[in-house]
Amino acid sequence: MPEFQPYLDSIALHYAQWWDLYTLTDSESREQINSSLWLLAQIQAIDDATLEYTYFNYLQWTLPLILMLTVVNDDVLTVRLVEKAFAVDFMLGAQLAGAANQSLHPKFIGFIGKLDVPTWLKIKLLREFHSDFAIPVLIKIMDDYYGRESIIGDALNSLAQIGSKKAISELLKMIECGDSDESWGAAEALGKVSSEEAVAGLVKLIEHGDRYAHEPAIYALGRIKSEKSTYDISESENVESKVSVNGLLRVLQHSDQSVRTKATEALISFKEDHAAHILPSLIRLLPTKSGKEALVAIQGIQANCKFYNYEIHRKAQTRVSTVNQQVLPGSPIAYAPNATEVKILD
Repeated sequence: MPEFQPYLDSIALHYAQWWDLYTLTDSESREQINSSLWLLAQIQAIDDATLEYTYFNYLQWTLPLILMLTVVNDDVLTVRLVEKAFAVDFMLGAQLAGAANQSLHPKFIGFIGKLDVPTWLKIKLLREFHSDFAIPVLIKIMDDYYGRESIIGDALNSLAQIGSKKAISELLKMIECGDSDESWGAAEALGKVSSEEAVAGLVKLIEHGDRYAHEPAIYALGRIKSEKSTYDISESENVESKVSVNGLLRVLQHSDQSVRTKATEALISFKEDHAAHILPSLIRLLPTKSGKEALVAIQGIQANCKFYNYEIHRKAQTRVSTVNQQVLPGSPIAYAPNATEVKILD
């Protein structure tokens, strides 16, 4: 009698993966997911020419193809699809390769390595591949092209865009290495990585690393920002900005005055209200050894956010929100945030 359990397990796995994606995305993304599931059901029966002419060559199918490959468990089929994608477009091939099962990543890294393309393009393909298996290849390229600023910069940016724990760890090592150009290049790249791992690693480097790593590490920490306002979005959506600012607040208490000065400069560089939530903490630092730097930071943050007192501002924002919820659309009631009472307009 046929054994159906493996088939049922496979169906259950595909459904679970689909449901995880489906429940976490908006309606437009759900359409892409539905397209990928439809394509998955058809893929075995589609010949190479149809794949190329109908699907691979059109950008509208790129995301469905990527999503589809995340749930394909057939290695032979996956290799066929990725090789066909590379034949159509190098970047498409790299994206699909990165979406495939990780057990195939070493094979695809080898495939990218054998491509007869310029080094700068190979680096971009490794970035699109977006896998930890690309990290040692990128590091080897940096070693082979030592002193070639454009190649090194591209490789560092690719590491930052991979953004995994392993990639962050390598960038932190480069900041600490003592080579001035590489250290600052890694800091520039790491400043583009919005993650708690990056912030924690930089703070640790400033607190316990060698002095020559302090300045580039603070520079990187100051660049890890969110463009969204601290007050307009939820805690989870703005976690990178707050974690980075909080990390600099710790650095502001460093025993070395030059480190405190650099941390102050980085805090002031946060535009608008991105660093305003630490104003109360900065006020508490005024009686300490960090007091002078804290005052400079307070005045700089106040100039950026356009208010003096964080707690008063928060209460005002809550009051505005409450009043706005109570006013019906079209009502003659208006609220001015600096006024002391609600007025009825004639």
